[in-house]
Amino acid sequence: GTPIPVKGCISIVTDGFGVPIACIETESVDHIPFKDVTEAMAIREGEGDLTLEDWKAGHWDYWNKYDGPQTGLEFSENEMIFMESFHVLNVFSKKSTW
Repeated sequence: GTPIPVKGCISIVTDGFGVPIACIETESVDHIPFKDVTEAMAIREGEGDLTLEDWKAGHWDYWNKYDGPQTGLEFSENEMIFMESFHVLNVFSKKSTW
């Protein structure tokens, strides 16, 4: 049910409590199978140790252990995913409420 962003879309990023922390503009959105995510895409996301293997393992675990059971869906290597690239327009707060 989450809207898929498109190029030029401006969004507000919130923390875990819904407090706005930044404003971003979508540069591009790739719709690709999970198995086709590249090392460059994984590095750009900036999570974990910045390797494709770590990115895939972390996302695979999350989608299969959390999203899957909540939605009743099974995730596979062929699952189509969205990879959004964006730039930050403004940071509202550098301090998290966590």
